[in-house]
Amino acid sequence: MSNVAQAKRKLKHGNWSYRAAAEALGCAYQFLNKVLNGHETSAPLLAAIDALPTFDEWRRVHESGK
Repeated sequence: MSNVAQAKRKLKHGNWSYRAAAEALGCAYQFLNKVLNGHETSAPLLAAIDALPTFDEWRRVHESGK
């Protein structure tokens, strides 16, 4: 995935909020927001979004590890 629109769709369909996605991706919410709104570019961030599971899958894995 190299396209911002695709990244937005991936987050939406995976039930990710931008804030939760930023935390899972290890970046600042502000940076994620800038990339997704076209004010910054980051191919590594878009690739990381592509690799994200759904929010529910991510939460299940991270809650079971506590």
